[in-house]
Amino acid sequence: MIYRITGKIIEKQPAFIAIDVNGVAYEVAVSLHTYSSLPAIDSEVQIYTYMSVKEDGVSLFGFSSIEERQLFLLLIT
Repeated sequence: MIYRITGKIIEKQPAFIAIDVNGVAYEVAVSLHTYSSLPAIDSEVQIYTYMSVKEDGVSLFGFSSIEERQLFLLLIT
């Protein structure tokens, strides 16, 4: 599982962001709450994550705080 990602934001959309970590770009789905708290493109960011692995694919969800991540985990259980 990927717990946290730290890197540079290279793309920012309301539904997802792309983070460059040492040359590897991760697509991370984010909530509007997290999106609104993000810095500008080309800024460093730290995102807490939850990785979902299912038959139809792998998804990475990002959160601006540990508390938001914990709430997400409660909602999916």
